[in-house]
Amino acid sequence: MVTFYVLVLAATIATATLGNEVINPVIPVPRRRPGVILSENTLAKKVLVDFEVFLELNCPDSKVTWPVLKRVAQDFAPKGVRLTVNQFALPYHQYGYLSTLAYYFINNNNASLTVPYADAIFENIREFGLRSWTKTPIEMTKRLSEIAVSVGYEQGFNTTDILAFSGPVRTTWKYATRRGVSGTPWYFINNVDLGISSSGTLSYETWADYLNGLLMGKKI
Repeated sequence: MVTFYVLVLAATIATATLGNEVINPVIPVPRRRPGVILSENTLAKKVLVDFEVFLELNCPDSKVTWPVLKRVAQDFAPKGVRLTVNQFALPYHQYGYLSTLAYYFINNNNASLTVPYADAIFENIREFGLRSWTKTPIEMTKRLSEIAVSVGYEQGFNTTDILAFSGPVRTTWKYATRRGVSGTPWYFINNVDLGISSSGTLSYETWADYLNGLLMGKKI
């Protein structure tokens, strides 16, 4: 069974004063690093490579790369590669924000369903495209809830339920933009922006070769 990192439910804006010096961050500082760690239960005790990815549930390119990332996490977590996935709601995907809210809700209430829920949203991605733009947020939330029920979250949810997670969604978005993220998928390794076009999709073999090189000290 895959276990998951529970997403932060709140962020704090920390202000510290020492004499005339003040630390007042320009964006909220999460209490813990945001994101869901894939294959966390098989992750080696010592993290050798920190692989961070930003995706969006209504993004076709994210859909293509999602199964690749799951396979990478499955194979490389025991080798010390920590693969953390953050959701980055894109403003030009009308229901990206709602989908991200629902994702955070599921992750908080039943973390074991986080990946199955993401799988199901990607499988039904066409329902969240241009053809659905005439639907109201309440109608789309109902559909997202139906998808949640289909993967095992039997009680479902409503708009009020998922709006409780607007804070973490906004904080993660600010966290991403502050680091230069402007699309999905977007990749960082050991906190270095790889600068790979978000419209491009890399194969499992390409990632495996690159990560194996890092693990063996051959890549910089």
